[in-house]
Formats: sequence, C-alpha cells, structure tokens
Amino acid sequence: MKIIEELQKFGLTKIEAQVYYELLKNPDSNGSQISKKIDTPRTSVYMALEKLYSLGFIYLIPSLNERKNYMAADPDKLVMKLKSEYMRSAEFLENELLKIHIRSDNEQFINLRGEENILDKIKEILNNTEKEIYMNTNINLMLFETELENLLNKGGRVILFSFEKHKLTDSRIEAYNKTENYISDPNKRLMLVSDMKEVIIGSSDATHGFTGTYTKNPLLVNIAAEHIHNDIYLYKLETKFGKDFWNDLKISTLNEEK
Repeated sequence: MKIIEELQKFGLTKIEAQVYYELLKNPDSNGSQISKKIDTPRTSVYMALEKLYSLGFIYLIPSLNERKNYMAADPDKLVMKLKSEYMRSAEFLENELLKIHIRSDNEQFINLRGEENILDKIKEILNNTEKEIYMNTNINLMLFETELENLLNKGGRVILFSFEKHKLTDSRIEAYNKTENYISDPNKRLMLVSDMKEVIIGSSDATHGFTGTYTKNPLLVNIAAEHIHNDIYLYKLETKFGKDFWNDLKISTLNEEK
C-alpha cells in the first residue's frame, strides 16, 4: 500500500506504519484488535504501539478496564511533525557532511544507474546552465519542460539534434531531426553538453536498464560537443545536397558498418 510505503520513508517500520494506519481507520482499538486486523503477532504490535506512543503519533485513551486503547494523532499534526524532523535532519546532514567533503577535481567520472537518477541529474545540469545546451536525445523533453523554459527565459539556447522528431511545445528550442517520424524507439539515448563545461552520456535497453556517465572532463566535453555539432552539420548537408552525398564521404571502416 502506497501510504504504508511513504510512512516507512520517514523512519517508521512497516508494522508501525500499519498500526498507525489501522488506528486512523479504527480509533479506540487495543493491541489485540489491531493484531487481528493487520494479521501480525501481538508482541510486534505492542512494541509498535509503545514506539508510536513515545513519538507522539498515537494517544492512549483513558479506560475503566485494564485494556489499553489507542487513537491516532491527527494526520495534519503527524505530517507537520514528520516534515519538521525531516528538515532538521537534512539541515544537520548538509552542514556536517560539507565539513568533511573533499571536493574532487573536475575530471572525475561519475557512473549513474537507473532512469530516475539520470533524469534528476539532467534536471540539475539544466538548472545550472547559463548559456547553451547541446543535446542529442530521444528522451521526452516534456520531462524537463520547466527547466528548459527557465533556461530559455533567461536568454539561454537549447540546441537539439535527434534522429526522430520530438513533440516540442516551445518554438525557441533549436531542433534538428533527420526524419519527420515521431520518436518511437523504447531504448533511450542521451548526449547532453552544458556551457562547454560538463557532459552526461547515457543509454537504455531491456537488458541493462538506463545507465550513464557524467563528467566535467574537458576532453570528453569537447568530443560530445563536436559529435552533436557534426550530426547537425551532416543533417544540413543532406538537406542541401540530398542523402546520396553521404556515400562519397565514406572511408570503409568498422564504425560505418554498425
């Protein structure tokens, strides 16, 4: 259940999250009743109740018998408390980790794995770009709509090459695509250069998922930038002289056979 999963992200165990959720639905319940409802041993439920009570997430209801009945704290108070503790922990970690962080040189290569991690890195790069972005990608640019719009609004340029056509909503993006067919390839491709200072390269397939590499290494930045420029130059030559001109340029290498 999504609610249980989200509560766990804030430090609650699965059983603690289930107990709180059950008390929210059925206040004035005791450990034995909750144990049956969530199909969990009573000892585990009692431990969870004690923990939640100590955190102020649930309240003990006065009773004339020996049974301890509980009710959940109001969700808005719980969320406010979780937010406060989360921000306090985040600020502490930021301050303490920065004290011991030794910054590496700009030539370090960082390997990234997973679509969410790579998309987050792309957004970070776009937010930090001042002048120009060069891209060769078939990733849906709507995922970065806000970041691209902010860059364009402050006078930056977005230069895009793709083998297939993107569905663009902003005419300020300088787009070059080899065909008029809209993107259909499920395997993702990415090459992005920011301000001639940093680059991220990545790809995805069914076997390996989405993997990529990020660096500020000047050599790789230049290689990626030249690659994207050459793709655009060749596209313009094809447009002007026709696709057959390409045959006269080939030099019979393994790379051309791919």
